[in-house]
Amino acid sequence: MNLGFSSSLAVVLGIFQPILGLVRGATATDADLPAFFADLICGGMLLFGAVKTRQRAHSGQRFLAAAYGLTFGVFYSSVMVQLQPRIGAIARP
Repeated sequence: MNLGFSSSLAVVLGIFQPILGLVRGATATDADLPAFFADLICGGMLLFGAVKTRQRAHSGQRFLAAAYGLTFGVFYSSVMVQLQPRIGAIARP
Protein backbone atom coordinates (compact mmCIF):
# COMPACT_ATOMS: atom_id res chain seq x y z
CA MET A 1 0.00 0.00 0.00
CA ASN A 2 1.50 3.29 -1.02
CA LEU A 3 1.53 6.50 0.99
CA GLY A 4 -0.88 8.36 -1.30
CA PHE A 5 -3.56 5.70 -0.82
CA SER A 6 -3.04 5.65 2.96
CA SER A 7 -3.32 9.42 3.11
CA SER A 8 -6.47 9.49 0.97
CA LEU A 9 -8.05 6.73 3.04
CA ALA A 10 -7.23 8.68 6.20
CA VAL A 11 -9.07 11.71 4.80
CA VAL A 12 -12.15 9.59 3.99
CA LEU A 13 -12.12 7.87 7.39
CA GLY A 14 -11.39 11.15 9.17
CA ILE A 15 -14.48 12.75 7.64
CA PHE A 16 -16.89 9.84 7.96
CA GLN A 17 -15.94 8.49 11.38
CA PRO A 18 -17.32 11.46 13.39
CA ILE A 19 -20.40 11.60 11.15
CA LEU A 20 -21.12 7.90 11.64
CA GLY A 21 -20.45 8.28 15.37
CA LEU A 22 -23.01 11.06 15.50
CA VAL A 23 -25.55 8.90 13.66
CA ARG A 24 -24.81 5.99 15.99
CA GLY A 25 -25.31 8.19 19.03
CA ALA A 26 -28.54 9.67 17.68
CA THR A 27 -30.09 6.30 16.87
CA ALA A 28 -28.96 4.46 20.02
CA THR A 29 -31.21 4.25 23.04
CA ASP A 30 -28.34 5.07 25.38
CA ALA A 31 -26.19 7.90 24.01
CA ASP A 32 -22.53 7.30 24.74
CA LEU A 33 -20.90 10.73 24.90
CA PRO A 34 -17.33 9.46 25.50
CA ALA A 35 -17.61 7.25 22.41
CA PHE A 36 -18.62 10.26 20.33
CA PHE A 37 -15.63 12.23 21.58
CA ALA A 38 -13.37 9.26 20.84
CA ASP A 39 -14.72 9.22 17.28
CA LEU A 40 -14.14 12.95 17.01
CA ILE A 41 -10.56 12.70 18.28
CA CYS A 42 -9.77 9.75 16.00
CA GLY A 43 -11.22 11.56 13.00
CA GLY A 44 -9.20 14.65 13.80
CA MET A 45 -6.02 12.64 14.22
CA LEU A 46 -6.57 10.93 10.87
CA LEU A 47 -7.08 14.27 9.14
CA PHE A 48 -4.03 15.72 10.88
CA GLY A 49 -1.93 12.73 9.86
CA ALA A 50 -3.11 13.01 6.26
CA VAL A 51 -2.29 16.72 6.10
CA LYS A 52 1.14 16.23 7.65
CA THR A 53 1.88 13.38 5.24
CA ARG A 54 0.93 15.47 2.24
CA GLN A 55 3.08 18.37 3.45
CA ARG A 56 6.18 16.28 4.14
CA ALA A 57 5.94 12.61 3.28
CA HIS A 58 8.89 11.38 5.31
CA SER A 59 8.16 13.17 8.59
CA GLY A 60 4.37 12.93 8.26
CA GLN A 61 4.38 9.14 8.18
CA ARG A 62 4.73 8.89 11.93
CA PHE A 63 1.63 11.04 12.48
CA LEU A 64 -0.37 8.96 10.02
CA ALA A 65 0.80 5.72 11.63
CA ALA A 66 -0.09 7.04 15.09
CA ALA A 67 -3.52 8.11 13.85
CA TYR A 68 -4.21 4.69 12.35
CA GLY A 69 -2.99 3.00 15.52
CA LEU A 70 -5.23 5.13 17.70
CA THR A 71 -8.22 4.66 15.43
CA PHE A 72 -7.98 0.91 15.18
CA GLY A 73 -7.19 0.59 18.89
CA VAL A 74 -10.37 2.50 19.74
CA PHE A 75 -12.29 0.41 17.19
CA TYR A 76 -11.01 -2.84 18.74
CA SER A 77 -11.92 -1.64 22.21
CA SER A 78 -15.40 -0.67 21.05
CA VAL A 79 -15.98 -4.05 19.43
CA MET A 80 -14.85 -5.90 22.53
CA VAL A 81 -17.10 -3.80 24.78
CA GLN A 82 -20.05 -4.58 22.51
CA LEU A 83 -19.25 -8.30 22.38
CA GLN A 84 -18.45 -8.80 26.06
CA PRO A 85 -22.06 -9.41 27.23
CA ARG A 86 -22.65 -11.87 24.37
CA ILE A 87 -19.38 -13.73 24.87
CA GLY A 88 -19.93 -13.89 28.63
CA ALA A 89 -23.42 -15.33 28.11
CA ILE A 90 -22.08 -18.00 25.75
CA ALA A 91 -19.16 -18.97 28.01
CA ARG A 92 -21.33 -19.46 31.11
CA PRO A 93 -23.06 -22.85 31.31
